[in-house]
Amino acid sequence: MAAAQGKRTLLLVEDEVIIALAEKMSLEKYGYTVISVYTGEEAIAATEDTYKIDLILMDIDLGKGIDGTETAKMILESHDLPVVFVSSHTEQEIVEKTEKITSYGYVVKNSSITVLDASIKMAFKLFEARKSISQSELKQKTMIANISDVIGILGVDGIMKYASPNVEKWFGWLPEDLVGTDGWLTIHPDDLERIKKVFRVLLGEDNASTMVEYRYVCKDGACRTIELTATNLVNDPVLGGVLLNYHDITGRKQVEENLRTHQIELQMQNDELRDKQADIEALRLRYFDLYDMAPVAYVSLDVTGLIKGANLTAANLLGVTRHDLEKISFSKFIDADDQDIYYLLRKRLFDTGGPQHCELRMLRKDGTVFPAYLKAVKVQEETGATVCRVVVVERERNESLEIRKGDPR
Repeated sequence: MAAAQGKRTLLLVEDEVIIALAEKMSLEKYGYTVISVYTGEEAIAATEDTYKIDLILMDIDLGKGIDGTETAKMILESHDLPVVFVSSHTEQEIVEKTEKITSYGYVVKNSSITVLDASIKMAFKLFEARKSISQSELKQKTMIANISDVIGILGVDGIMKYASPNVEKWFGWLPEDLVGTDGWLTIHPDDLERIKKVFRVLLGEDNASTMVEYRYVCKDGACRTIELTATNLVNDPVLGGVLLNYHDITGRKQVEENLRTHQIELQMQNDELRDKQADIEALRLRYFDLYDMAPVAYVSLDVTGLIKGANLTAANLLGVTRHDLEKISFSKFIDADDQDIYYLLRKRLFDTGGPQHCELRMLRKDGTVFPAYLKAVKVQEETGATVCRVVVVERERNESLEIRKGDPR
């Protein structure tokens, strides 16, 4: 079945069901129609089905069956489709392997949907540009079959002996403008020495042929890039010169330059993505240093008093692992005789919204009692949930409790 008009249909090949579902939902929010398959064999079958697939997002590791690179090769043997590889592999040899199959893009897994969408759009641009080149070349072949390229004969002395009539159509010159004149005059000055060197080598061997590109000066002074094939027929009794066959490739060169530009932009995007991932990793390590290795204990509670998270210092202070702390009531670590102090602390925190603190006795997992100072603040997380952040500082045993039961401040 075809996608809705105006939508692009993507074939997502991902063996991890949860990842595939998440990517499918994200891409559909960006306006794509997404067909998900989980193996290389299913991907091949999908391309042979009635689906109109515009682009393939291909994972490399696809479980026990054929992998993503082999799947892409098999599909591209019979289908002209852009394939963007999406993989956790960042090794150079893996990336180079995919580039030998197709070069529409390589996106590292867990990239943001914005980066993935930009890569997809870039792949479509590259595909359309290459289609344009293919169509242009096909048209050119059809024209050549009916209308010859410009033909010329250059004498060994450098004088033009012949120019075909269609030179006017392509470059503005009349044949009589060129015949009997210096053949080097239509070569751009910056290319002249290079082309003369090519011709000197060519004249050293009878019937030798060579192909060269250079800027051709038109009658109006503009320059067009041409591809010229020259054959040494100087000793031929009929021609007696160098046979020239040339045509304009300016459009093709411009498209090739655009393709190179697109490839550079894609590489810059991938470089930027790697830089951002490195920044994220640096921030994660910094958070670990600042939070987990802090000298005081931090505990986050939900509105019911259940522990949502704690740093390593808090877990060590209470004699438990961080995993064992999650989703249990913080009150279990408060001495029974001081539960009222903790209750009033939380009540005043949520009533006033301002920071509160108190001193009370706490329990470790092994039952050891220790005096502690608590400071609590109410904050709202990015998700909108209200949490209570508590700082716990162990007091020395010989310190007296300055704040008694029922009087949190």
